[in-house]
Amino acid sequence: MSKSRNIADLLDSSGDVKSGALDNVPASDDASSLTTGTIPIARIADDAVVADKLANSINTDIATGVTANTTANAALPKAGGAMTGAITTNSTFDGVDIATRDGVLTTTTTTADAALPRTGGGSYPMTGHLRHADNVKGIYGDGVDLQIYHDGSNSFIDEVGSGVLQIRSNDIYLQKYTGETMIRGVADGAAELFYDSSKKLATTSTGVDITGAVTVNGSALASGGITEADQWRLTTSFAGDASPISSNLERNDTDFEKIGTGMSQSSGIFSFPSTGKWQVSFQAQQYSNHTEDYGVYLIKVTTDNSQYEPRCKIVTGTSTAVTFSSGYGNCIVDVTDTSNVKVKFDVFQAASSNKAYAHSDYNYTAMTFLKLGET
Repeated sequence: MSKSRNIADLLDSSGDVKSGALDNVPASDDASSLTTGTIPIARIADDAVVADKLANSINTDIATGVTANTTANAALPKAGGAMTGAITTNSTFDGVDIATRDGVLTTTTTTADAALPRTGGGSYPMTGHLRHADNVKGIYGDGVDLQIYHDGSNSFIDEVGSGVLQIRSNDIYLQKYTGETMIRGVADGAAELFYDSSKKLATTSTGVDITGAVTVNGSALASGGITEADQWRLTTSFAGDASPISSNLERNDTDFEKIGTGMSQSSGIFSFPSTGKWQVSFQAQQYSNHTEDYGVYLIKVTTDNSQYEPRCKIVTGTSTAVTFSSGYGNCIVDVTDTSNVKVKFDVFQAASSNKAYAHSDYNYTAMTFLKLGET
């Protein structure tokens, strides 16, 4: 075949390129080897140009195995195919800067699955921190029930569903961020409360073990759990009746100190410092110089700060002339309102010369108040 070709020699009578007409053209031939004229694309017969010649002409690799009627899917699969080479870009894919994204993923890992596993997390553990901005929640559950987040000032663990938040372990510590223990719970054992790392309260199989003092409403608990105890007495004897006994009263100051706030007294009317169940006791010492004489001593209570009713009666008496007799009684008062519930002590003598006996150092005629519990 000559080095120069006339286009007319390449076409058949219909104007189509003859089969094999372009084969075996020497590599040194250039565009001048073809005389003037063009070849319409529509006039090139199928398989008229072999693949390797077309590849050489456009200086591009054609995927191995491209044959007649092969579609672009085989060279660049969109679905169901596999790419066998790398794809690079100096721009973006679908608006995303892949180069930047890839840099993030490959900072400490080699694949996206290793950086953020979707399934089978045990096979691809995360090796970096998962960081949320303020008010961005970690949400768990189909009903977004469990939420963990920070609002910029405080941190929250919220169970917002209908269930409960369960924190389970055989040994649980609630601690300051530095490791200082505030609360500890041991399975089948004690629940413990701490103050500044010092254990103050622990439950036991029989009750509670407390280290240090216990105060209730600002008052220290005495041994046995009594929070209020007070005692008053008559310091000067007097003859005849009194309703109430209103003068010569003092708080017991002989080897005694009240527990808690104590009672207050005005003109023989005693007011309670707090609500609760109170035991009120009255002991009476009587002097009489008449045979078969007696006296009646009463504890009276009001619940409306007005009308007093007797709650306890003590009768003292004698069968001989010029002698002493005594009596004792108590009652429980439910103090539901410290403004209205009050108590007083009365005495009625069978003879006007009979005396309620008293002393400033001894409890001859005296009143005792103990708070037993809450109302």
